[in-house]
Formats: sequence, C-alpha cells, structure tokens
Amino acid sequence: MSTLFLSQLKEELPGCNAMQRQNWVKHIVKKKIPLSLLTPLLLEKRAIALPFSWLLSGIAKTDSATFNKSLPQLYAIRKEVTTFDFEQSFATYWGLAGVPIENEADAIDLLFKLLQSANVNVTTKSRALIPLTALTQKYPELKNELRECLEVQQNNSTAQFKKRAQNLLNQLK
Repeated sequence: MSTLFLSQLKEELPGCNAMQRQNWVKHIVKKKIPLSLLTPLLLEKRAIALPFSWLLSGIAKTDSATFNKSLPQLYAIRKEVTTFDFEQSFATYWGLAGVPIENEADAIDLLFKLLQSANVNVTTKSRALIPLTALTQKYPELKNELRECLEVQQNNSTAQFKKRAQNLLNQLK
C-alpha cells in the first residue's frame, strides 16, 4: 500500500459521506490492504479518527472473516484512541464480525459494562446485545447475568429497546 492512499484517507475522511466510505471499503477489501497499515488513522484528530471507525464498520460488514482477524490488534490499541470513545465501537465490530477467541473474556466484561452503563446510548446497548447473545450461546452460564441485566435495562430504556430486550428474555428462558 502506498503512503499516498493513507494520505488521501487522512485528507478526505473529514467531511466524507457514506458513499465515499463505501468506495474506500471496496478498495481496501479488493486490494487486501492490511488494517494494521491503516490503524494509525485512529490516532489522528477526531475529524479523521471517527469517520475511520465508521469505515472499519463497513469493512466488517463486507469482509467479516478478514476483519475478525484484525480485531485483536484493534482492541489492543483501543486505549490509545483519545478523541472519541473507540471502545464502544467494539459492540458494533463484534456484532458484525464475531468475537475472536482471544478477546472473549474482555468482550464479555466490556459488553456487560456497556449494557449496564447509564452513560451509554440505547443504540450502543442494542448493538452490544448481538455479540452478547452469541456469547451466551457459547457460554450458557452467562444467560442468568444477561437476563438480570435486561430486566433492569427494560425499565430504563426506549420502547424499541424494551421490545428487543423482551424478545431476548423470551429466548433466554
């Protein structure tokens, strides 16, 4: 990958739209550009880092198997990203690409933390339910904890989240 492409992304990410990001996703996936070469964009100013995190979601949707292999590296640098709450992005990433086995313990902790936090928006909480549900299938002993969290959250959320929580509670029985 040339530094030209990285420079182009750095220049164009601020103010980009969804169509531009999708075109970059197609290019990255087609050219098999390693995400490790692009992750420095997460350490840039917010106007670059945040849209790059959205671009990462597009890569996860387009090529989830390859993206899953990059997740441990992305998770390892999450604390270095200081311009936005990158850690919350993992609810989306793990929902789209699955949780790598080496991140499962951390994922369980983080996803429950996001679900229980009063400072996390309903969208992130809803996205956290997707990988949490998959993890409860793999680790049935988590079902009671998830059930308890959902029961508490039902009283503190939107009608849409309450409906989703109730559906999941019905499945957990």
